[in-house]
Amino acid sequence: MRNDVITDVVKEFPDFDNESWKPYNNAIEIKKVLNNWDKFGPQTYRLFQYLNSREFISKLEALTQCELYADFGLNGGGLHTHKQGGKLNMHLDYSIHPKLND
Repeated sequence: MRNDVITDVVKEFPDFDNESWKPYNNAIEIKKVLNNWDKFGPQTYRLFQYLNSREFISKLEALTQCELYADFGLNGGGLHTHKQGGKLNMHLDYSIHPKLND
């Protein structure tokens, strides 16, 4: 990925107090998540399109020797942030996809 694309994505990253974030505050995590494609800036949108593309997933499959699938719903994905004192303890988001039951 080109540095200018990453720089543009960083510039689009929403401020911590932006209303687009969904807060989580529970035993394993204190953070905010943005996984709504409509709220991404244009470069962030393109980045997530690429990360979910067959081209990128095929490269990961070659490295891992595992069959992988895109998750356009960004279940457990998207942008994440937290302030000092936030936490993200080790956990498994999904052993079965919450919408595909796979």
